[in-house]
Amino acid sequence: MKTGSTPAPVQNNTFSLLQELKAPGKRWFWLFLAMVAGALIGYGVHFLLPPKYASSAAITFSIDFTRTGEMTDVETDIAIVTVGDILSSGTVINNTLKSGMSANLPEISFTLETTAFLERYSYRYELVVENEDPKTAAKWANLWADEGLAVLSEAKLHALNADSLYKQLLAAQDCLQQSGLVEPVAAGCQGLSNAELEEKLAGFNQAYLEEKDKSLGYLPAMDYTLTRQAEPAAQPERNLAGSMVLGGALLGAALFSALILFTCRKQRG
Repeated sequence: MKTGSTPAPVQNNTFSLLQELKAPGKRWFWLFLAMVAGALIGYGVHFLLPPKYASSAAITFSIDFTRTGEMTDVETDIAIVTVGDILSSGTVINNTLKSGMSANLPEISFTLETTAFLERYSYRYELVVENEDPKTAAKWANLWADEGLAVLSEAKLHALNADSLYKQLLAAQDCLQQSGLVEPVAAGCQGLSNAELEEKLAGFNQAYLEEKDKSLGYLPAMDYTLTRQAEPAAQPERNLAGSMVLGGALLGAALFSALILFTCRKQRG
């Protein structure tokens, strides 16, 4: 057995893309060119994409705290979120589409979360519509606001009816509790038997539940105002040139890196 012999160095076949790029006189220049080429292609492609114009109508809500009493922030937020759910409900969206089709607007140009967006700003909701034609965007936004206001008006009416029926329901319950007392009872309770009171109570309860359901959760003490109608936008909402240039540059860098990786592995393999 020989001693003192030096072991043969182990060849490192591990490939490192960073080391390849750091190598003197190698590929940094070509990587830069690939990114520039990708950026130029992205800038050219953005001319093929039509600009998007955005128009928005605004509906502002208010709460009469003298009627509701003190409300927590959570309770207030729930009330505002509820009216937002109404504005984006299937009923409002479908009614808007029907109105748009009657106005000869293309149905495909109004789709919630694609071309139509409901944006909340505290007590105000913005009904935003994007379209390649600024006039079409404004028409859709105003139709959406009109249909939303119509459903809100109906919901508010049912909420007020439910509130009135709830008070009558409480009064009927008081009558039923006082029916066995000797002391004078409320005028609305006089001359009614227990059976009549129970029938009256059941009628109020049924009517209250129906009106409550039709109110869609709308708060009776809430009011609303159309604070802005949509107008055709003079300028596109978003300029895609910057994002397309950046995306093209990154894509050029990625494709160049993938090419280097494939080439070097093929040579080493």
